[in-house]
Amino acid sequence: MEPTFVDRRRLMGAALAWGALSNLPVAQAAELITPSQSRLLVDVVDAVIPRTDTPGASDVGVHRFLVMALEHGLEGSRDPSLPGPKGRDHLDWLAAHLRQTGEKDIARAVAIVDQAAFAAGPASPPTPWTRIKSLILLGYYMSEAGATQELRYELVPGHWDPDVPVSGDNRAWSSDWTALTFG
Repeated sequence: MEPTFVDRRRLMGAALAWGALSNLPVAQAAELITPSQSRLLVDVVDAVIPRTDTPGASDVGVHRFLVMALEHGLEGSRDPSLPGPKGRDHLDWLAAHLRQTGEKDIARAVAIVDQAAFAAGPASPPTPWTRIKSLILLGYYMSEAGATQELRYELVPGHWDPDVPVSGDNRAWSSDWTALTFG
């Protein structure tokens, strides 16, 4: 699978959404779904991001985040202009599609659904599964474990060399370009 890159606006929007969603108590999110849906979500998020030397998706509560994210319409999950289920109806869609694979093992069933959703490669059209998977990844990498244990974090990327030879044709570097015109 090819890596997906997120632009700054989408990342900031996700961070704001995460902040807004974090105000909904976890207990309230658990009341929004049935116990069987909750068990299914734990298995599905762990199939996408299993526990290795870092915590798995269910270890950091992605299954609860997914319920809240669907409820609040993240990734277009409640957009009336998009085809497919809306909000928490994604959970019923997911359960039905996992059953249709005929697999008893959730991880293999998830792999089949994933392969079908991304069959066209990067040009694959959005589907309910692509929205669900996107929210699983968002929830995991916005968690403390995902952001600090799974990803490498460097406050200042690269290294600082205090003794760089400077010649007459060197220019200063800027990391702040605001595209403003003065005058």
